[in-house]
Amino acid sequence: AVMRDEQVQFCSELEPQHSHVERRVDGHGDGRCAGQLVRAATTTTCRRLLERFGPASYLKVDVEGSDLACLMSLDKTIAPRYLSMEVQLGGPQRIGALLFTLRALRGLGYDGFKLAMQGPFCPLAHPFGCGSGPLGEDAVDALVGEAWRSEAEVSADLLHYPRRRPGQWWDLHARLGAVE
Repeated sequence: AVMRDEQVQFCSELEPQHSHVERRVDGHGDGRCAGQLVRAATTTTCRRLLERFGPASYLKVDVEGSDLACLMSLDKTIAPRYLSMEVQLGGPQRIGALLFTLRALRGLGYDGFKLAMQGPFCPLAHPFGCGSGPLGEDAVDALVGEAWRSEAEVSADLLHYPRRRPGQWWDLHARLGAVE
């Protein structure tokens, strides 16, 4: 997880269909990147991105395993009005991670949440993954539609979401403060 700016090396597919880090490596030639490219990059935090490019009204977080690090780099002074992040459901570890994420978002001042399926926004052939669908006020919670829910309401229903649509990819949408 990235909590500061640093130089890193990582393994990458030779012809990636979409960008993602396969595996971080600490050195060349250790055999862990067999058949893959070793690439170098400078990491940064989501906070530094917002400080550099200015405030955002919406932030979509999907950084392949570093989503919580992005979230934890924010505070109330720089948090965007709306934030969405890809989450996984099913199993105690994933549910625990989602509960932690909901608490962290609440701590940043987010008071409205929607858990939306990505599946309806997938084309029939999707070599690059699915779409996230509507965002912000237009996001659709899989259980209650367009209504925003509290942290407690979403937390209490976490086991009902995957039963409603098993095997789905999910986005957690959050709203900062009450919309007027």
